[in-house]
Amino acid sequence: MPGASKRSCEACRKRKKKCDEKQPVCSRCERLGIQCLGSGEKRYTFRYALPSNTNSGSFKRDAWSQNGQAVRVSRPPCNEVSRIGSRLVSVLSVTDPGYSILSFGSFFGEVPRRMEHSLALTAASKVLTSSTSTYYTGAPSLQAYMDYGKALQVLRGDVASASTVSHYINIICAIGLLCLSHNLIGGQRAEYEVHVRGLLYLLVRMPNVELKTDFEKQGITIAWSLVIGECIMDPTIKIDQRLVDRQKRRFGPVAADPAGFTTEFYSLRWENLIPLPAQLHDPVLYHGAIAATYKDMYYESPRLITIAKQLYGAANMTGAQEVSLQYILCDTGNVELLSMSLVLNTTLQMLDPSRKTLAKEALKLISEIMETSARLDRFKPLGTARLPNALCLAWVVAPTAKLKETMREILEEHIPDFRGVTWEDLAGRYERRFRTIRALVRERQLPLRVIG
Repeated sequence: MPGASKRSCEACRKRKKKCDEKQPVCSRCERLGIQCLGSGEKRYTFRYALPSNTNSGSFKRDAWSQNGQAVRVSRPPCNEVSRIGSRLVSVLSVTDPGYSILSFGSFFGEVPRRMEHSLALTAASKVLTSSTSTYYTGAPSLQAYMDYGKALQVLRGDVASASTVSHYINIICAIGLLCLSHNLIGGQRAEYEVHVRGLLYLLVRMPNVELKTDFEKQGITIAWSLVIGECIMDPTIKIDQRLVDRQKRRFGPVAADPAGFTTEFYSLRWENLIPLPAQLHDPVLYHGAIAATYKDMYYESPRLITIAKQLYGAANMTGAQEVSLQYILCDTGNVELLSMSLVLNTTLQMLDPSRKTLAKEALKLISEIMETSARLDRFKPLGTARLPNALCLAWVVAPTAKLKETMREILEEHIPDFRGVTWEDLAGRYERRFRTIRALVRERQLPLRVIG
């Protein structure tokens, strides 16, 4: 080891005096009558030294293995896609169902595998990871907004070059990720509406072929649920009639075992719901179709509610993440079904005020929305993220002042779920929608009454 030997005692070294190194006591220490330590002992001064060969070069085979085979260490992931994928996997690994983005759909788990083949998915995934970080920690959202802006630029270029079904599916799922990210960072409602219009544009342009994988089917189903829900609330968003005409309604036998978990609820299939927004544009003309759809929803709702309650009980008993996520998805579908049933119920009351049973059924639907809200409250905050529309709708159509006050109290408890919009604004949109429908009904029915 490099170094220089010195034999001075500690006292002389400290005072920087010459030591005669006499043992056991040097002359200076003996003269001053102080303690003498280390006189005549050999010491080393250690210095940092560079190796003689600064070039790393190649590994020596004999230094790694006896048989002459070099052991190569694999490089860690270092490209942008791998880093984003790693962060997304960490987000997907959150075990608390109330904070897991898998509560919005199990298809999110397939996104990391498809990122390598889609620039839009990669950019949207980056936004989602930064948005969840902002949401979980309450950190500033500047990075999330920067990633959001870059993702929009990538998305525009990807949309222009889309041609295959797989390409369209990836872009649609990327927009779904942006919608979720928009909710997490509390973006403005107007931006969300732009995303919905973009989804509708892609759904119309996408080749009309049969979807094969579960990822494709779930992605399209969620996209249509967002589009149809927004079309019902906002009459300015219209589904192309050609798309409505080419879709065939899908039905099937009612499940014999209501206790089994299933997503096969025929009134919730997007193929069956596509005509609904157009029917609400002319409720008098489509009175019969609206009544038939409402009947299907109203009689199918109890089966879905039963399954949701059973899954809720199982989730409370076992605490298993998979069961909890199944419950959240099931009761979320239940809320969507109840909301659309309530819209149709209110429309039918305008079309036929003499049907007194509709008012009783509306009270039952509102009661079910309240119970569903109470169950989902156990899985806050993300488990209740899709309650705002249903709660606002229930407040708007509540027939009594007491029930309105009860719904208002529930709404106040869910203020954090209204991100980027107030519940008063959202409720106001439903009120304007019903005023428009009421005006359409009066306009179309008045000539009939005059003639009669």
